[in-house]
Amino acid sequence: MTNRADVVRGHARLHETAAALFRALDAVDAANITSRVENFLSAVETHLRLDATLAYRLLLRHPSDSVHRVAERILTEQEVATQSFEGFKERWRGASPTDLLRSPFRDELETIVSSLLQRIRAELRLFDLLSGVA
Repeated sequence: MTNRADVVRGHARLHETAAALFRALDAVDAANITSRVENFLSAVETHLRLDATLAYRLLLRHPSDSVHRVAERILTEQEVATQSFEGFKERWRGASPTDLLRSPFRDELETIVSSLLQRIRAELRLFDLLSGVA
């Protein structure tokens, strides 16, 4: 069973993967940018898959109608975030290092990461609510 500490560790790994990608962009590291992008895409894919599974399990188990409504809203938002990420992934997976080092990629990456950070905060609040910690 996943607990809050596991969720926090997963979020920390995702955050570090994003930070490593931004460091490669800042350093104009053409030699490593493609692998950093691939690591980031894989980390987000894993996060989204686990997040949907976790939220779904907790939604089914919790007795409160108000928690059901919050969790259903989060799940709906998760679908939108997943669609947005899938578009990002399709546009940038396999792109050349030159394209990845240009501002359109970084601009879209910043939007995706900002959205992920907002989602992570919401997920932690939801996890606390569902587990009775908050």
